[in-house]
Amino acid sequence: MRALLKGAVLVALLSLLAWLVAQRVAEQRASVDRPGVDRPAAEPADARAIAPDDPVPALVPSLLAVRVTSGSRPAAGVPVAFLDWRTRIAVARGRTAADGSFTAEVPAEADLVVAAGGGADRTVADPGSGAIELGREAAGVPDAPAGFLGDLLDLTAAGPNVALPAQCGPKGAPTGTVTGTVWLSDRSAEGAYVILVAGANEARVPVRVGPDGGFGFEDRPGARRLYLVPRDDPGAVQMQPIVVRALVPTTADFGRSGGRTIRGRVSARGRGLAGVTVEFGGSQDEGRTVFTDRQGRYRLEAVGPGHLRARATVSGVRHVRRLRVRGPDLTANWVLPDTRWTGVLRDRAGNPVARGEVALAREGGWPAPTAEREYEGKAAALTDGQGRFRFEALPEGTYRWTAGGAEGTVTLREGEPVTVDLRVP
Repeated sequence: MRALLKGAVLVALLSLLAWLVAQRVAEQRASVDRPGVDRPAAEPADARAIAPDDPVPALVPSLLAVRVTSGSRPAAGVPVAFLDWRTRIAVARGRTAADGSFTAEVPAEADLVVAAGGGADRTVADPGSGAIELGREAAGVPDAPAGFLGDLLDLTAAGPNVALPAQCGPKGAPTGTVTGTVWLSDRSAEGAYVILVAGANEARVPVRVGPDGGFGFEDRPGARRLYLVPRDDPGAVQMQPIVVRALVPTTADFGRSGGRTIRGRVSARGRGLAGVTVEFGGSQDEGRTVFTDRQGRYRLEAVGPGHLRARATVSGVRHVRRLRVRGPDLTANWVLPDTRWTGVLRDRAGNPVARGEVALAREGGWPAPTAEREYEGKAAALTDGQGRFRFEALPEGTYRWTAGGAEGTVTLREGEPVTVDLRVP
């Protein structure tokens, strides 16, 4: 009898506890819609947490406006394009209104420059300034990476729904086919562009990637470079070298199904290095290449497991690392020496020398290789239209420079930028 009484009491207590919990839950639910009750706002369904150093920012549209002038007057009807800084591919284009203004919707997180006018009046500027004066060079606008696509291509010219032709070779000449598949880590590759480039600047017609990620070209035989430009992020360009052979199909895939993402940053004492070429593969002539943005960030998607030899090239010098891809996504950062030498190459009369080469050779050679890094290549820089050159991220030491028959020495130390102009005979 006593055992039965204890059991009844225990059941009653459990029932009371269950009733109290149910009452508490009901009160919390009622408070959700009760007026005057403070509560956190609901997060949008497409919200995404982005860390400050996240190399894959969300590309949400925003409006960007500039005003173009010629002297002190508004320049009406002038062609204007917002270009991705690395590829110089237009993400928006049009002409100025009667008051010289131009407004367009662009990706908010993209690295852009704005180009206006044509011929001698063509001007490239930072769109953040909001104003462009035709024919006047803007300060603080970095050059695109040397040897890249330059101003050759405008992928928006065809419009979003126009089919682009795939045949690139001249009629009647023997040709070969190039086919492949594009794999991206977390989204469809449909709508991306693949571009075949021959020689230094001979661009072929771009083609769009299909719903299955496939693409195809027909071109004459020879060495080519194949560029991938994702539609949702025109700055995340990849490149790989291929060889087109007559009457023999060539397969060139970008990535692998289910592959991982390698991302990271190339910096010198916390300062991101822009326009750095980062190559992944077993030798200089194979693998894929990506390019750092203005903050020094890069990413390579859909990478299969295995060992990789990675090279970040700055000022002609390759900083080499060895990576192993397995398991989750991989982060690979380069922290390079904080050395810098800038100057202007001038002739005997003091005029700037455009497209001149300045070469450096470190006394004693490159530092001995370590498990973390080794150095390859020759330090060299090509001057721009104003004769300016730049070296950075080289190991400390004394270097012998040569340019146009002249030579001399310069000493580079970390944290001590050098500005020295050169004269050639």
